[in-house]
Amino acid sequence: LLGDEENILNPTAKNANRIRLKTPILSRKEFAALTLQTKFAKPTATLPILFKAEERDGLEACLEELFEAADKKIANGAELLVLSDDGVNAEWIGIPALLAVSGLHHHFVKAGTRTKVS
Repeated sequence: LLGDEENILNPTAKNANRIRLKTPILSRKEFAALTLQTKFAKPTATLPILFKAEERDGLEACLEELFEAADKKIANGAELLVLSDDGVNAEWIGIPALLAVSGLHHHFVKAGTRTKVS
């Protein structure tokens, strides 16, 4: 289930306003539909998970920038975030997806915003 979970201890109709996926593996068509979804009030927000190849020691700073960007998207009402490594080339390296996702998860838990976004 994707989207804002609302208050799971006091369910309302808003708890049902979520997107259900059959599997975490998406086809290109399903992925495109998800990035262009209109079920939520705000469009899907895409965040790049790239950093300069020459700045390999800057991974921690890039993660902090990712966390700040995600916080801004949530503050603006985003309920669905897509982490994208589109643009990987000789100049740009992708942050390992598992590192980016787990880092964001723990950041959201600490910030108290984990149930507000998928």
